[in-house]
Amino acid sequence: MKGNLETQSGARIDASVFEHLRYRRMVSRRWRLESFIQHEYDEDRRLALRALAGGGIRFEVSAFDGGLFAVGVASMVEWERLRDGNEPDAGDESVVNRLSTYLSTEFSLAERVELKQTLFYQPKITSFADARALNETSFVLTVTERVQIPITYTLRYDSEPPDGVVSTDARLHTSVVFRF
Repeated sequence: MKGNLETQSGARIDASVFEHLRYRRMVSRRWRLESFIQHEYDEDRRLALRALAGGGIRFEVSAFDGGLFAVGVASMVEWERLRDGNEPDAGDESVVNRLSTYLSTEFSLAERVELKQTLFYQPKITSFADARALNETSFVLTVTERVQIPITYTLRYDSEPPDGVVSTDARLHTSVVFRF
């Protein structure tokens, strides 16, 4: 779960919430079944709501001491509602089926430092020209068994963004993760 609230001189300039839950069940040493749900709200990208659910398979191509390389493919249903406003598509709602594919890598760089990268490509099943891509790269410093500090660079692309929203978006953020 991630949340963001930015203010400047007392005025709110951006707010977002992101929750994602993924469950994996081992089928064999390298194969996993996956299911996931997600909720997102993002003022900057005009999302009043994006909710999705899906499932598929994951293949761990290579797992070795200090690293992992995996690929996954899933089908998902996405429900999206844009926030109200003056834009021509304000308040629009859609439900679409997307293919969700990803490549994921994890490498231990040092005793308490990891590099993690996941690249998603999510085309609409009925029109591969309507696609989203996401690249998330993180350097993760493990402070203690329960505390981590990730520094994350996110690059997002949407071939058909809402009116007034750029198709490519990049963000760099640092956070503190507590595990209970």
